[in-house]
Amino acid sequence: MGLLGPDRGGQPAIGVVMPHAGYVYSGGVAAETAAAIRVPRNVVVLGPNHTGLGPAVSVFPDGNWHMPFGDIPVNGALAGQILDRCEIAHPEVLANLR
Repeated sequence: MGLLGPDRGGQPAIGVVMPHAGYVYSGGVAAETAAAIRVPRNVVVLGPNHTGLGPAVSVFPDGNWHMPFGDIPVNGALAGQILDRCEIAHPEVLANLR
């Protein structure tokens, strides 16, 4: 059993567009999307800088990603590899505070 309830044996996920406007607006669709896929051990979340703080392209470098259902550990080694290979990306947490 995972964070979203019993494993439904969903499709392997290579990429997913996940709505995130909040529980009221898109929570049901987000939950159904997550329940329909098999989420891999490592996930890369791509999104715009929602706060305007920090650089335009950033990587959450280490620690925990705070989610409504609990904290998700960040793979610091993978984040480091992305930062090493992407010259426009910078380690930053401010872009994801909200």
